[in-house]
Amino acid sequence: MFKDYKSGGYHLEAAKANQTRLNNLILLIAISYTINSFQGQKSRIKVFKNIYQESMKKKNIQKAQ
Repeated sequence: MFKDYKSGGYHLEAAKANQTRLNNLILLIAISYTINSFQGQKSRIKVFKNIYQESMKKKNIQKAQ
């Protein structure tokens, strides 16, 4: 009910940050989030590719027997 009156832990008013610094901080956060998202997708694709390759190897071994 009183969430609008709480700071949420950021305390932007107490930081006395100007508009330029705040915009730079938000931009930096957005860039780092984007980079980390792309790295996460790459690693996820790599894991699924390894799982697929292992399952295909198992199927080939079973067919050979």
